[in-house]
Amino acid sequence: FRTLLVHAGVPLHLDDHLAALARDAARLDLQMPAAALWRSDSQRLCEGHQRAVLKWLLVRRSEGRGYRASTRQAHRIVQRVAAPPTVPDAADVAIASLRLAVQPALAGIKHLNRLEQVLASRELRDGVDELLMCDHDGHLVGGLRSNLFWVHDGRLLTPILDRCGVLGTMRERVRRLAVALGIECSEVRARPDVLAACDEG
Repeated sequence: FRTLLVHAGVPLHLDDHLAALARDAARLDLQMPAAALWRSDSQRLCEGHQRAVLKWLLVRRSEGRGYRASTRQAHRIVQRVAAPPTVPDAADVAIASLRLAVQPALAGIKHLNRLEQVLASRELRDGVDELLMCDHDGHLVGGLRSNLFWVHDGRLLTPILDRCGVLGTMRERVRRLAVALGIECSEVRARPDVLAACDEG
């Protein structure tokens, strides 16, 4: 699935989301519907909406029982929901006690099996805006519902997502923008204590 912000009736960064969905669909062996279908559905649902969120879902067609898929065909679902409140300039974060399982075969894919995030969300409490999640070995992966970047000695750093986590489109846009601005951006494997010594986060 993908989640797109709608501004002034237009879904933002549509090409990036199409590319990401196609990449993930290929890894899960799902048939990707034509880009024109996603575009037309999205434009129709966004018309007249100043601010909203679109959710694209690609769900394999069910054919009987069992784990082994008998088809690559999938249902295309496009939903429009109300946009969440705007993100504050600063947020209070905590480290989630629940750890993400290491599974390179699913690393990077934004799939619908996000049960770990559902369980971790129970740790959100008053005064905590976001939870940072680590993998089974205690390395930073990202926020419960956000990307993670920090600055140290003039370098922009972000967790490497080769074992778990989601390769979000905004994460990739930030990395591309950094390169365009001549800012060194590196993917690293790091533990939460590095954030105490960072310059910005």
